[in-house]
Amino acid sequence: MKLSQLREQQIQLLAQRLSALEKIRRGLHYTLSRVRMPLNSTENLDDAALEVLAALNERFGKLQDTLAATMKQVALLQAEPAEPFVQVLSFMEKVGVIEARSQWQNLRLLRNIGAHENDIDPVAQAQYFEAITQSIPMLEHMANRLMAYCQTHLPDATPLAQQ
Repeated sequence: MKLSQLREQQIQLLAQRLSALEKIRRGLHYTLSRVRMPLNSTENLDDAALEVLAALNERFGKLQDTLAATMKQVALLQAEPAEPFVQVLSFMEKVGVIEARSQWQNLRLLRNIGAHENDIDPVAQAQYFEAITQSIPMLEHMANRLMAYCQTHLPDATPLAQQ
């Protein structure tokens, strides 16, 4: 395979990831519109409300995972180090996609708390979901900045260029 073909494949993969980011974000907004806030406890919620919270958790994590994979793809295409991920974060901070690595790390910590430490206390669960809803704009802002970066620096990878 020629280098130009390899790059073209990577550009197509990036375009797919950018499209996926938008689709996941739309799904997250749909779920967010169904969440009843403020939430003091999850103890007395019915199954439908719990299902919405589970979807919120899943879509928040999916957006974060897809954003991370997309940032890594951009770093690779820009001939920047992609391992360890902290190198990707440094590059993203340098180009203005994220304001600070600590922002990303705090979002990751929030997600990890929800995945591993938040399954018993109904008040803590409610606080976790409140924190997610408050963090969504920051995560979306990062996604918007990444898309804008791609439009400027990798225009062939934008979803519209692939159509």
